[in-house]
Amino acid sequence: MAESRKQKRKKLKEPKPMAEALGESLNTLGHRDYSAWVKLYNAWEQIVGSNIANRTHPRKLHRGLLILQTTSAVWKNELTFLKQRLIQQINTYLDQETIKDIKVTHGKEKLPQMYPPPPKPVKNRPANAHEIAQSQVVAASIEDPELRDDFAAMMQKYLTRKTPPQ
Repeated sequence: MAESRKQKRKKLKEPKPMAEALGESLNTLGHRDYSAWVKLYNAWEQIVGSNIANRTHPRKLHRGLLILQTTSAVWKNELTFLKQRLIQQINTYLDQETIKDIKVTHGKEKLPQMYPPPPKPVKNRPANAHEIAQSQVVAASIEDPELRDDFAAMMQKYLTRKTPPQ
């Protein structure tokens, strides 16, 4: 017997955050490395330290192979010796065994990129007094206390929205 609409609706799951749904979609489409690439690219200096980060650049991540580009053959040689330590540091930061091997290149050769460099992280900005006052006026006009609280929480989140760094 066919299920009624109400029974079908009850089976639906709760909505997911957009970032989670997008990540799952990319994984389904075969881009499992993308979220790791974004984290790695944005936190490169934090992961490897400023000394290495100033002389290297992550160029490509594909199927566990991370390709790094460095400024000189000396650094290429040094990073080859540090390969296992770098793999461990990166995988520890990513909380998964994403990186299996590292290939180091030097010079200014152009490498095809699996993914373009992700945008740099953005910073939250504080709300100005006018925006806060405006949202409080609108919130005060809402009669339902639950809806008013939800609106206030949403506005607070919106007013600390992310804006590009200056």
